[in-house]
Amino acid sequence: MTRSHRNEDRGGEHRWTFNGVEYPTRKLMCEARRAEYVRLLDEEGMNFTQAAHAV
Repeated sequence: MTRSHRNEDRGGEHRWTFNGVEYPTRKLMCEARRAEYVRLLDEEGMNFTQAAHAV
């Protein structure tokens, strides 16, 4: 299962993480999540609910 969350490093800088990859902005992380959602629908044959739970 994939996870996304916000981390705050020791310098106070915020980082967004999805699938173990850190993104500097929430916007970039959300783009990656949307791409993964579409991939699951297209390549893995999941339905909308399954893909939504997976990302």
